[in-house]
Amino acid sequence: MTHSPGTDRHPALVSVVAVSLAAMVLSGCASASEPGAGGGMPTSPASNGPTGAVSVEPTTDAVVVRLRVEDGKVTPVTHRVKVGNGQSVRLVVTADVADEVHVHGYDRHIDVEPGVAAAEEFVADQSGVFEVELEDAEIQLVQLEVR
Repeated sequence: MTHSPGTDRHPALVSVVAVSLAAMVLSGCASASEPGAGGGMPTSPASNGPTGAVSVEPTTDAVVVRLRVEDGKVTPVTHRVKVGNGQSVRLVVTADVADEVHVHGYDRHIDVEPGVAAAEEFVADQSGVFEVELEDAEIQLVQLEVR
């Protein structure tokens, strides 16, 4: 293979590094500042910063739903998360305002302080579609579809 000056001479190494980085991004790593960190629950690396994206991450123990509210906008955009009846759900919410997250139908309430990740874990043992809302701001964060 002929290389011109300034081009990469180790394409296999570049491929291994790219695949490794992609795997790290997809698998995540826990943040020490987050409730429950270090307990084997993956964290989206992008969710550690103030403007990062957040994700839904199924684990062996729970479906982890990470949400961020900034300037009245939810990241990721409000969507529906499917959960098996009897499965644990862990909500991790970070907002730029003090408010309360309310899981309708389960009567779960999570106090949120600006910039601090707040978490709540519960067993989804009722079938149906349940709204999760930033209560005072009246912003729907996500819907949980339990089947």
